[in-house]
Amino acid sequence: KDSVISGSYYGAYILTNYLFDNGHKDIGYVGTVLATPSITDRYLGYTRALMEHGLQVRPEWVLDDRGLGRGSIDVEKYVKLPQKMPTAFVCNCDISAIRFINYLKEKGYKVPQDVSVVGYDDFVYSGGSDDLGITTYKVDMDEMVRRTMKRILHTFRGEEYRGGLSIVEGELIERDSVKKIL
Repeated sequence: KDSVISGSYYGAYILTNYLFDNGHKDIGYVGTVLATPSITDRYLGYTRALMEHGLQVRPEWVLDDRGLGRGSIDVEKYVKLPQKMPTAFVCNCDISAIRFINYLKEKGYKVPQDVSVVGYDDFVYSGGSDDLGITTYKVDMDEMVRRTMKRILHTFRGEEYRGGLSIVEGELIERDSVKKIL
């Protein structure tokens, strides 16, 4: 199978470790695990970071943001805030992060003063979160397009090439949604 994907597992691992580096130890995850391969990969990266810090996943801190399958993001419908809130959440994408931040505000929480939130993708800078810049993991879309086009051209020309899975790494983008609690 020929595909070009973002490094979801490693990206969420980096985001979670960034929260640890900023003093957070109680970290939740927002994303319906098994809804999509990328959400699941990001959850597993989050889980690995917790394990490396000697922590276990707390199921009450793993919040659904959509139904299984092709369900659209609906934080208001699916999120059930835990009794004891973590100090930070890793969200599976920026859209979920923005909707989750707005949901937290409706419930009386301030981001990042009360709860820190990170996203994934870096394709939505603001739009609905009072222009709070969201710390996120930027997907290198230019490189993904370049690799995809290269494969398409090889196929179109009938040329031999090494196909398979190509994972494109991104980078951490620091903004305003994380509070340092050292």
